[in-house]
Amino acid sequence: MTSIVVIDSVKSNRKILEKIIETIDENIAVHSFESAVAALGWLSNQSPDLVITDYKTPPLNGLELAHRLRVKSQRTPILMITMAEDLALPLFAREAGITAFLRRPVDHQIVRNRIISLLAQQNKQRRLKLVIDNSPVPGRT
Repeated sequence: MTSIVVIDSVKSNRKILEKIIETIDENIAVHSFESAVAALGWLSNQSPDLVITDYKTPPLNGLELAHRLRVKSQRTPILMITMAEDLALPLFAREAGITAFLRRPVDHQIVRNRIISLLAQQNKQRRLKLVIDNSPVPGRT
């Protein structure tokens, strides 16, 4: 089953993202967290298909969250959706390992399409890894 983690300190933002995800597929498991710390606790034993985070996720911010997630997994896509106005934030986000960046306010259809795209990309990478892992290596029996 596909799983997505949503991290946002604002409850209404989490609920909006949950509703958007529900329109993609009702069978996607959504795990919502108010803080990056709470999410990291859950993520220590889980590997979701996508992480969606705001920049402001006290006490850690979304960049610190991404750094910590990248230590665990280079493959899980991370989508940052934020109202933060720092013009350099998209660059810092990319450097931290954020896969995609959207600035609020953003159209729900754009968010939906980005989620679909990131999930498809993740699915393709997982299939490719399976092929590579199961391919015979010359000289190895």
